[in-house]
Amino acid sequence: MCDIAILNGYCTLAELKSWLVSSGNTFPTDTNDDAVLEGIIEAASRFWDGETCRYFYKNSVAETRYFTAKDNEIKVGDLVSITTLQTDDGLRTYPNTWDTDDYDLKPDNAVLDGWPYSKIVLSPITTQIMPNGLSKGVKISGVFGWPSVPVSIKEATILLAIAVRNKRFGENTTSDTVITSGGVVISPQDVPGIAYRKVVQFRKRL
Repeated sequence: MCDIAILNGYCTLAELKSWLVSSGNTFPTDTNDDAVLEGIIEAASRFWDGETCRYFYKNSVAETRYFTAKDNEIKVGDLVSITTLQTDDGLRTYPNTWDTDDYDLKPDNAVLDGWPYSKIVLSPITTQIMPNGLSKGVKISGVFGWPSVPVSIKEATILLAIAVRNKRFGENTTSDTVITSGGVVISPQDVPGIAYRKVVQFRKRL
């Protein structure tokens, strides 16, 4: 067997197998099918990325991204933490490095709620000036993504993975899923309705 690691999956192989047992499914007790199951988990995870227009893992190291401020705020997508925040003066040299007291991360209670931050605003005590309208006027090094995988996303991934796994054994063969040696293709017909309902709250409003 050629074992593959699950890259940024929203559930583990052990969690999927546990659900299979609890839902009355059977599967070989050996590990010969593990690589296939891991591929299904990864494909299901990426499916939810596409459906929600966001991803629910966080990058392992800080990365640098650029933003354009507007109306004294910076919309940053999904942000876990900031290492450095710098603003430009129009020459792309980013000479202004902000202290943590210069800005506030919003929503205020994101950490308590298990959600990422989505925007940055000026602190009421700062003397920094937001470079409104300046293209790539804000340079942020930090960790982007989600603090941890939400429970609903984990459960939706498991439900989808079970549905796709069952297709391999001729169960619920009403859609056109194709599993190839290179990976898994998931069609919308494969997705259990309850799984969709679990993720609807996470869809990004573009």
